[in-house]
Amino acid sequence: MGSYIIRPSAFPDISNLAGTLRFDDWAEITCFGLRPFQAIRQSYRESFIRKTADANGEVIAMWGCAGSMFGTGQPWLLTGKGIEAHKVSFIRQAKIEIGTMLTHCDSLEGIVVDRYTRAIRLLEVLGFDLSDPFPIQNNMVRRYTLRSN
Repeated sequence: MGSYIIRPSAFPDISNLAGTLRFDDWAEITCFGLRPFQAIRQSYRESFIRKTADANGEVIAMWGCAGSMFGTGQPWLLTGKGIEAHKVSFIRQAKIEIGTMLTHCDSLEGIVVDRYTRAIRLLEVLGFDLSDPFPIQNNMVRRYTLRSN
């Protein structure tokens, strides 16, 4: 198991990650009619926080926070296949990143596809509340929310 660095995201990271997305991330993007590059680029452009996990030149994850600073933030995370080698340390890092987002936002919220069980488990570990499933565009989703203290 190697290590990775966290750095500010750069535009070329989008295509690097789009080509190595884990299947569950790919499925969540495409079930709403988007293409991976398109979805990552949109998230990147709309975010005031944009970060990349880089393992020896391989983009293993990108995340950020869109929405309104000092209002409601919309966190996002997309992972590449390389994240599998770093699961435990990445969960620790995710807790730090959520804390940083909450210094800029009163609350964080978004939606996750109900069948993406690994993402739901991560959101629960990070302290998010999850709604009951409800339909959007023929997909069952859950709203996740976390308020600053």
